[in-house]
Amino acid sequence: MVSKRNIRGGLALSMNAIVVLILAIAMLGVGLYTVRLVKTRVVGEFEKLEASIPDPSKVTAATPITLSPETLVGGAGETVGLKVNIYNIGVARQLAPNITSCDVIDGVQVNPKQIEQAESDIFTMLVDITKGQAAGRYLCSLSIDFTEEDATITTKTVDLPITIT
Repeated sequence: MVSKRNIRGGLALSMNAIVVLILAIAMLGVGLYTVRLVKTRVVGEFEKLEASIPDPSKVTAATPITLSPETLVGGAGETVGLKVNIYNIGVARQLAPNITSCDVIDGVQVNPKQIEQAESDIFTMLVDITKGQAAGRYLCSLSIDFTEEDATITTKTVDLPITIT
Protein backbone atom coordinates (compact mmCIF):
# COMPACT_ATOMS: atom_id res chain seq x y z
CA MET A 1 0.00 0.00 0.00
CA VAL A 2 1.18 3.56 -0.78
CA SER A 3 1.15 5.87 2.18
CA LYS A 4 0.32 9.57 2.04
CA ARG A 5 3.82 10.36 3.19
CA ASN A 6 5.39 8.96 -0.02
CA ILE A 7 2.96 10.89 -2.22
CA ARG A 8 3.82 14.17 -0.47
CA GLY A 9 7.54 13.47 -0.85
CA GLY A 10 7.12 12.87 -4.57
CA LEU A 11 5.04 16.03 -4.90
CA ALA A 12 7.67 18.09 -3.04
CA LEU A 13 10.37 16.77 -5.35
CA SER A 14 8.28 17.75 -8.36
CA MET A 15 7.79 21.27 -6.97
CA ASN A 16 11.54 21.65 -6.48
CA ALA A 17 12.18 20.46 -10.03
CA ILE A 18 9.68 23.01 -11.39
CA VAL A 19 11.29 25.85 -9.40
CA VAL A 20 14.78 24.87 -10.63
CA LEU A 21 13.50 24.67 -14.22
CA ILE A 22 11.92 28.13 -13.99
CA LEU A 23 15.13 29.60 -12.54
CA ALA A 24 17.22 27.93 -15.29
CA ILE A 25 14.99 29.36 -18.03
CA ALA A 26 15.16 32.82 -16.43
CA MET A 27 18.98 32.67 -16.28
CA LEU A 28 19.13 31.53 -19.90
CA GLY A 29 16.98 34.50 -20.88
CA VAL A 30 19.25 36.92 -19.01
CA GLY A 31 22.33 35.39 -20.64
CA LEU A 32 20.87 35.59 -24.15
CA TYR A 33 19.82 39.21 -23.58
CA THR A 34 23.34 40.12 -22.41
CA VAL A 35 24.97 38.46 -25.44
CA ARG A 36 22.58 40.27 -27.80
CA LEU A 37 23.26 43.61 -26.10
CA VAL A 38 27.06 43.21 -26.34
CA LYS A 39 26.84 42.06 -29.98
CA THR A 40 24.65 45.04 -30.91
CA ARG A 41 27.13 47.47 -29.33
CA VAL A 42 30.18 45.89 -31.00
CA VAL A 43 28.51 45.77 -34.43
CA GLY A 44 27.32 49.36 -34.02
CA GLU A 45 30.82 50.59 -33.15
CA PHE A 46 32.31 48.69 -36.11
CA GLU A 47 29.72 50.12 -38.52
CA LYS A 48 30.36 53.64 -37.19
CA LEU A 49 34.12 53.19 -37.68
CA GLU A 50 33.61 51.74 -41.16
CA ALA A 51 31.34 54.61 -42.20
CA SER A 52 33.92 57.19 -41.04
CA ILE A 53 36.59 55.87 -43.44
CA PRO A 54 36.27 56.95 -47.08
CA ASP A 55 36.48 54.25 -49.75
CA PRO A 56 39.91 53.80 -51.34
CA SER A 57 40.53 54.77 -54.94
CA LYS A 58 39.80 52.36 -57.79
CA VAL A 59 42.13 49.48 -58.50
CA THR A 60 43.41 48.04 -61.76
CA ALA A 61 45.70 45.21 -62.79
CA ALA A 62 48.58 47.72 -62.78
CA THR A 63 47.78 48.92 -59.23
CA PRO A 64 45.97 45.99 -57.55
CA ILE A 65 46.04 47.46 -54.00
CA THR A 66 44.85 50.86 -52.79
CA LEU A 67 44.43 52.08 -49.20
CA SER A 68 42.23 54.53 -47.34
CA PRO A 69 43.53 56.34 -45.44
CA GLU A 70 46.96 56.20 -47.01
CA THR A 71 48.55 56.83 -43.58
CA LEU A 72 47.16 55.27 -40.40
CA VAL A 73 47.01 57.74 -37.51
CA GLY A 74 46.27 56.71 -33.93
CA GLY A 75 47.50 56.64 -30.39
CA ALA A 76 49.26 53.80 -28.61
CA GLY A 77 46.77 51.14 -27.55
CA GLU A 78 44.06 52.35 -29.96
CA THR A 79 42.27 50.42 -32.67
CA VAL A 80 42.16 52.22 -36.02
CA GLY A 81 40.32 51.34 -39.20
CA LEU A 82 41.75 50.82 -42.67
CA LYS A 83 39.99 50.09 -45.95
CA VAL A 84 41.87 48.13 -48.59
CA ASN A 85 40.66 47.83 -52.19
CA ILE A 86 42.05 44.71 -53.89
CA TYR A 87 41.95 43.72 -57.56
CA ASN A 88 42.43 39.98 -58.01
CA ILE A 89 45.15 39.46 -60.63
CA GLY A 90 45.19 35.71 -59.96
CA VAL A 91 42.61 32.94 -60.08
CA ALA A 92 39.37 33.17 -58.10
CA ARG A 93 39.91 32.33 -54.42
CA GLN A 94 39.61 33.63 -50.88
CA LEU A 95 41.88 36.62 -50.31
CA ALA A 96 42.77 38.67 -47.24
CA PRO A 97 45.34 41.46 -46.88
CA ASN A 98 48.11 41.04 -44.32
CA ILE A 99 50.27 43.63 -42.57
CA THR A 100 53.89 42.52 -42.41
CA SER A 101 57.25 43.92 -41.31
CA CYS A 102 55.65 45.87 -38.51
CA ASP A 103 56.57 45.97 -34.82
CA VAL A 104 54.06 48.69 -33.84
CA ILE A 105 50.94 46.57 -34.40
CA ASP A 106 49.53 44.09 -31.87
CA GLY A 107 46.93 42.54 -34.13
CA VAL A 108 44.86 42.86 -37.28
CA GLN A 109 41.27 41.78 -37.77
CA VAL A 110 40.01 41.21 -41.30
CA ASN A 111 37.58 38.77 -42.85
CA PRO A 112 38.73 36.96 -46.02
CA LYS A 113 36.52 37.31 -49.08
CA GLN A 114 36.07 35.27 -52.23
CA ILE A 115 37.12 37.42 -55.19
CA GLU A 116 36.75 36.24 -58.76
CA GLN A 117 39.57 36.71 -61.25
CA ALA A 118 39.78 40.28 -62.62
CA GLU A 119 37.29 41.50 -59.97
CA SER A 120 37.84 43.79 -56.98
CA ASP A 121 36.46 44.17 -53.48
CA ILE A 122 36.99 46.42 -50.46
CA PHE A 123 38.17 44.97 -47.14
CA THR A 124 37.76 46.75 -43.82
CA MET A 125 40.59 46.05 -41.39
CA LEU A 126 40.81 46.81 -37.68
CA VAL A 127 44.42 47.49 -36.68
CA ASP A 128 45.46 47.40 -33.00
CA ILE A 129 48.40 49.71 -32.26
CA THR A 130 50.77 48.39 -29.57
CA LYS A 131 50.22 49.81 -26.07
CA GLY A 132 53.11 51.90 -24.80
CA GLN A 133 54.46 52.47 -28.30
CA ALA A 134 56.46 55.68 -28.60
CA ALA A 135 54.99 58.48 -30.67
CA GLY A 136 56.49 58.81 -34.13
CA ARG A 137 56.27 57.72 -37.74
CA TYR A 138 56.70 54.09 -38.71
CA LEU A 139 56.67 52.26 -42.04
CA CYS A 140 54.98 48.89 -42.38
CA SER A 141 54.02 46.80 -45.40
CA LEU A 142 50.63 45.53 -46.51
CA SER A 143 50.77 42.50 -48.75
CA ILE A 144 48.51 39.99 -50.43
CA ASP A 145 49.29 36.71 -52.15
CA PHE A 146 47.70 36.03 -55.54
CA THR A 147 47.66 32.52 -57.01
CA GLU A 148 48.33 32.41 -60.74
CA GLU A 149 46.72 29.87 -63.09
CA ASP A 150 49.92 27.79 -63.14
CA ALA A 151 49.75 27.61 -59.29
CA THR A 152 52.63 30.04 -58.75
CA ILE A 153 52.11 32.62 -56.03
CA THR A 154 52.66 36.30 -56.70
CA THR A 155 52.91 38.65 -53.72
CA LYS A 156 52.01 42.32 -54.15
CA THR A 157 53.10 44.74 -51.44
CA VAL A 158 52.42 48.41 -50.70
CA ASP A 159 53.91 50.66 -48.02
CA LEU A 160 51.68 51.46 -45.05
CA PRO A 161 52.90 54.50 -43.12
CA ILE A 162 51.71 54.66 -39.48
CA THR A 163 51.81 57.79 -37.36
CA ILE A 164 51.45 57.25 -33.62
CA THR A 165 50.39 60.34 -31.71
